[in-house]
This record gives sequence, C-alpha cells and structure tokens, in this order.
Amino acid sequence: MKRTRFVRVVAMFAMLTISGISATVFIAPTSAFAAEASGADIIASGRKYLGTPYEYGASINQTATFDCSSFTKRVFGLNGIELPRSSKQQIEVGTSIPKSQAVAGDLLFFRDSEDPSVPSHVAIYTGNGTMLHATASKGVTFTDIDDSYWSKRYMGTRRVLEVNQVETIKQPTEVQPPKQTTQTRPSTDRYKYHFDRYNSYFNNNYYRFW
Repeated sequence: MKRTRFVRVVAMFAMLTISGISATVFIAPTSAFAAEASGADIIASGRKYLGTPYEYGASINQTATFDCSSFTKRVFGLNGIELPRSSKQQIEVGTSIPKSQAVAGDLLFFRDSEDPSVPSHVAIYTGNGTMLHATASKGVTFTDIDDSYWSKRYMGTRRVLEVNQVETIKQPTEVQPPKQTTQTRPSTDRYKYHFDRYNSYFNNNYYRFW
C-alpha cells in the first residue's frame, strides 16, 4: 500500500514537471527580490493611475486616492513585489545606487527640510530624466527629476528589482559596403621600356628598311 502511494506521488510530480508547473508558483513573494518584474512593467502599472488625487495617509486597500508611498506600494504590488508602507521603510529595501545609474523602475527618495536624514517622499524613476509619483499638488503625475523643488531635496536611489530588466535596443549591425576591386593597370614604365627598345631597334636598322 505504501509503495503504491509513493509511486503515485512520484508520478504526480513527474506530470507537473512535464507540464511546466512548479510548486513555487503558488508561493507568494515575501520580499522585494521575489519577483522578476521589469522596469517597463512597473511604469506600465503606474501609468494607469495618472491623475488620481493625492491623500496623505491614503489606505492601501483602495485606489481612489494615493500618497507617495501607498502609490509605489500599489504599483510594485501589482507586479508581485511587496514593499513596506512608508517611504522611511521603503528606503531600506533593495540596493543603493548612484543617481546617474538610475534606470526605469528604480525608486527615488527625497528628504524633508525639517529632518534631512529621513525621507519624506518616494517616486518611481521612468527614464529620460523623469519620475512618476503621487504629489500633493497634482496627484499621480510625471515630473522632471531636475525640477528645482525636487532636485534640492533629492536623497538617494534604490534598486528593488532583483534583476532590473532594462529593455535594450540592439543597434543594427553596420553593413560594410563591398570592397571595390580595382583593376591593376600596367605600369607606364613597362610601356616606356618597350617603346625605347623598339625605337632603338628601328634607329639602328633604319637603312635596312630602305
């Protein structure tokens, strides 16, 4: 009886393997490094909420309003990545990278003038010098990262995607034009040599022809 049950279990796992189903797909990610979302996925999810009003302390269980960190939490959560609730907690997730190396999907943090050591705002970098975030004045919107208000409050950048998959466009391979084949022309010295030779022969035998 035990042997039969064992065989059935082995057969079941074999069928799951053949079907391409892994038991791990049923386990929800427990950290920001558990899913393989790309930066493009994150931005696409965030775009859907453009224009959504801002509300400080907005509930994470609804999408009618957002504050900065509830917005990032929602967007990353849609891609299987669980972020903490506040910007102060989110800055502890992932890896710190220089601003110059930021790519789409990275998180940008900004400090409060009252306490410069604590982040008070978080945004999602979208590439090309812009970020997507929930602001008190415009709700969910795109903003230039070099905006005078935000640039002086910039605090740091964090990469929370395990592999930040950046879509790279392969440059077309330059096609080299076919090499022109040049016909080798006889050297003029060669003609001159034969001309001088025949001219000398003719002069030496001039009277023989007459």
